Amino acid sequence: MSRIHYNDDISLESLVERSDLIVIATKNDQFVKTKKKSIGLIYKPFTFIQHCYKVDEVQYGDTKFLNKNIKVSDAEWETQLKIYKSYVIDKMSRSPVYERYLTSCELDKENKVILFLSHSKKNKFSYRYLFSYESIKKLSEVKTIIKKNKLKLNNESF
Repeated sequence: MSRIHYNDDISLESLVERSDLIVIATKNDQFVKTKKKSIGLIYKPFTFIQHCYKVDEVQYGDTKFLNKNIKVSDAEWETQLKIYKSYVIDKMSRSPVYERYLTSCELDKENKVILFLSHSKKNKFSYRYLFSYESIKKLSEVKTIIKKNKLKLNNESF
């Protein structure tokens, strides 16, 4: 279909700064959910996955999600849907360019992780960038960046 290309990798500091919500979460028992989106009667549906978590702590952002179960979609799932439609309907192959975070977390091996999320008004969540999750071992570094950014924001308002 197409090749995926990546821009320069996003730093942890940029990831923290650009996230709507940063949480510590535990993977649910049924961690991966496969979703299908219809694109017409004669075409195979677009398939994508969501990861299911329980929010244990909110490090940054709205605390109303504390102790809630959330489903997190891939950062670029809507772009991938458009590319899929273009391929199956128009027979056009496109090669997207995505931004990604180079995580140290092996998601399949860790049960509790730090998530860096985008949040829509409809309470839908997606990873901020591709691979926007991190090992709990980096929590102190994340907290330091959050604290630094809060101070920066407070100083800018004066």
